[in-house]
Amino acid sequence: MGACSLIKSKVCLILCIPTYSCAFKVVSPNIFSFSEIAPKIDVLFENLSITPASGKLNSDSSGNFESVSFDATCLSDSGDDRRYSHICERIVNGEMLRCKFCDGDIADIRNITKVDKLPSVDALASSEPNAFFCHEGNSIPAFNGAPLSRLVASLPLSSALCNGLEIIFNSDVWNSKSTKMISKLEGVFCSRCHIMLGRLVGSGANTVIVLWTTSVKVWTQEVDVDGDYLRHVELPLIQHDTDFFELLFSHMLEDGHYRLILSAGSYETPMNFALIWLLDQRSCLYTATIDTARVANACEGDASKHTEAFVVTAERTPVLKVLYRLLTSPGPSGPLTAADPLFDEWSRDFSVGHLQLPLETCTQLATFLSQVTQRLAPQLRCGEGHTEGFTVGGVPVRA
Repeated sequence: MGACSLIKSKVCLILCIPTYSCAFKVVSPNIFSFSEIAPKIDVLFENLSITPASGKLNSDSSGNFESVSFDATCLSDSGDDRRYSHICERIVNGEMLRCKFCDGDIADIRNITKVDKLPSVDALASSEPNAFFCHEGNSIPAFNGAPLSRLVASLPLSSALCNGLEIIFNSDVWNSKSTKMISKLEGVFCSRCHIMLGRLVGSGANTVIVLWTTSVKVWTQEVDVDGDYLRHVELPLIQHDTDFFELLFSHMLEDGHYRLILSAGSYETPMNFALIWLLDQRSCLYTATIDTARVANACEGDASKHTEAFVVTAERTPVLKVLYRLLTSPGPSGPLTAADPLFDEWSRDFSVGHLQLPLETCTQLATFLSQVTQRLAPQLRCGEGHTEGFTVGGVPVRA
């Protein structure tokens, strides 16, 4: 029936209305009541406080869509974000690092007792081979100013480096022939399934393997509440795929990177996948679909006996807004055949970053982006003005 999005202190309610007219009113700070529908329906918007007197009809209302704006406040939860510490704990408690896609053993991590903070994720979108440098305030200041290869050469067997997105180990922890390094593809591939697990930084003797947290998992012991052994289990290094994209885009925004060309790495050849335009804007989507016929059937009989409203709770999803333009079809149809002139323009722009992720990760990102797009009202799904040609989507994030 409708969608609601909160941007900063303004909430926009989009009503997808059938042919008959529909009226509603705000009966509490977070409840819209549709009293002219039989039976009456109340839609609850959790963690939202709306100012009723601020409501106004937007100019984009047309056809079967009504667009109304209100001033509102989002009452978000302020819990501690322990995602990075959870990753570190799983590395320290793990015994073996495995490929997420085929369970192949990659590295023996039983002796790792400490995970230090890896410097900035800038190198993800940098063409410089040795872009990693420690800087003041980092947890490993002894290597301040040293290139990445020297940093890794000095890394003890008992330590690892991680920033939530990437991991680096001492080369001696790697299982023999567990991965294949292909310099021309700048990638690290699993020897069993040939799926890309990370990237190569540097060249020759200075080449360093950098793994993505979303491409690996750990084999570890599971214990009961008393600490007694139960079994061995496999756990993803990063619990939710959406967490990886939220961390990736948040770090890029912090570093001032707003536009990037995303390439999909594969064992054969990388392909241009999408143009990504990051907006430093977090929204909260609320979606409520009301089947009035089903509600009426649930309340069959004398309508006068059903004085209480039928309550529907809108589905709430905080998102980081992202504009995207796919260059490759993520489905079975394969690459798009038409050349994209904007890709050529962005390729010549030095301010546009370049990022290569595994094809499987790119496909997952496209899925998340399109899922958010489908939850937007149709008139809000396409960019306008200087963003024309892009699709409006987003990545689900923590509240």
